[in-house]
Amino acid sequence: MNGDTDLKPKLVPTNQTSWQNAHVTYNQPIRQLYDLWNPAQGENFDRYNATTQTLMDLIGQAQSQNCGLRALGGGWSLSPAPATDGILVNTKLMNIPVFPIGAELVDPAYSDPEREKTLRFVQCGNSILELHRQLREQGRGLKSCGASNGQSLAGALSTGTHGAGIDAGSIANYVVGLHIVVGPSRHVWLERASYPVVTKDFADALGAEWIRDDNLFNAALISIGGFGLIHGLMIETDPLFLYEMYRKRMPYDTAMKDVMNTLDFSKITLPKPGRPYHFQILINAYDVDQKGVSVNTLYRSTIDPKDEAKNTANGGGFDPAVTDLSGRTQGDDALAVLGKVTQTIPGLTPATINVFMNTEFPDLNKPVLGTLGEIFSNTTTRGRTASTSMAVPVDYATRALDLLLALNKSNGPFAGIFSQRFVKGNPATLGWIHYPSTCVIELDGAYSNDSMAFFDLVAKSFIDQSIPHRFHWGKMSKLTPADMTTLYGDDVKQWLAARKQLLDLPTRKVFTNAFMEGMGLSADA
Repeated sequence: MNGDTDLKPKLVPTNQTSWQNAHVTYNQPIRQLYDLWNPAQGENFDRYNATTQTLMDLIGQAQSQNCGLRALGGGWSLSPAPATDGILVNTKLMNIPVFPIGAELVDPAYSDPEREKTLRFVQCGNSILELHRQLREQGRGLKSCGASNGQSLAGALSTGTHGAGIDAGSIANYVVGLHIVVGPSRHVWLERASYPVVTKDFADALGAEWIRDDNLFNAALISIGGFGLIHGLMIETDPLFLYEMYRKRMPYDTAMKDVMNTLDFSKITLPKPGRPYHFQILINAYDVDQKGVSVNTLYRSTIDPKDEAKNTANGGGFDPAVTDLSGRTQGDDALAVLGKVTQTIPGLTPATINVFMNTEFPDLNKPVLGTLGEIFSNTTTRGRTASTSMAVPVDYATRALDLLLALNKSNGPFAGIFSQRFVKGNPATLGWIHYPSTCVIELDGAYSNDSMAFFDLVAKSFIDQSIPHRFHWGKMSKLTPADMTTLYGDDVKQWLAARKQLLDLPTRKVFTNAFMEGMGLSADA
């Protein structure tokens, strides 16, 4: 050991002057990109706390240089939400394995009887893939996830990443505590007063100010990077489950429309009786009238995860999940696969889309069996793509889809795929999965001026047709201050007020970027 050297984080300037996101939708000039490593030696908690000090020092540096500062996670966001022309700090190296929480640190009022099994404390740079692997070793699993395991947990949370857990919700539904660095000499432990999780002793162990406040927590939960540096997150986990995944073309008829608008599954025949865990629909606008929609469902299996190999071998009724992280996986969404296609066929035509859907999303002859981490195992992007995504109340699902189909006929063709995922809402102040039962509408396609124009037309038409909606913070959108008032109302004022309460003006300036300013979410607003 090298004494204090081993207990000091390693901050390495890369001297990069520009940065490009994973989906290649923008290139951002920057002042500096740092790689930040935890200390090489020591107990994990001590290493974590040492890194907190370095994060505070970085905020002080940004203030002294009068520039912005942003945390860089997996780089998956298609929007410039994580962009800055100042300092980027690569957090992917800050991935100390998850901390189980001792029962003595859990507040007696916390409602889960298996408290020490449920709660895990996660450092910000851990990717979804890393969490799947770590939790599996402990017999636990995430409650839900998106299709992209390359995202960091903190980055995915901050833009509102979701899956299709109709009753489980998104990442924001199972994050119950936040450790945030909010200044050059201040960091806080934040949780809801209405949902106490840990005792003050836990915050004291972090050296953090202990705050219980519903308004502050809900505002910081989906922060778009504007509330400081999220260093750690407390999450609630599930016992490890296997899931059975099915995919089948079904008619887009009255019965299906009723299901999409109500999530009452009694009027259609799905692969298994009862309510699925995950419900997703892929729509090809060019054959929906003839072939219907592709329905993707997941059910929690009664098979014990330890018996997975026995049940997938030699005609056991299931295909094993494909976990080749460099190639096609069964949990890919349209965006992931379209990137591969648009590299070779930039000007996609309706005929190409038809072939694409038939080859990339065929019916499954046998259900796929695997954990969430095995089914949704995509960690790579495959080319330049364009995507926008809106959330609407579930009872607007088919009204919104029918509008998209009509716009495609009158103003298309859109070179891409429509999809809908259904997910439980969350209470985040600027959470875009806002409605108690939410339908997430995704438009994934080729990156082109035509696609951008179609996205703009859809946004205008949703307002013109009085369809309530909010936009995915990590996807493409053009929101003005007036749009924010229309779509978010008083929630904007509440979010800005919470930000002022938690961050002083110099720190707010550090964590305000052009993306936020364009929407009226400026430092002094």
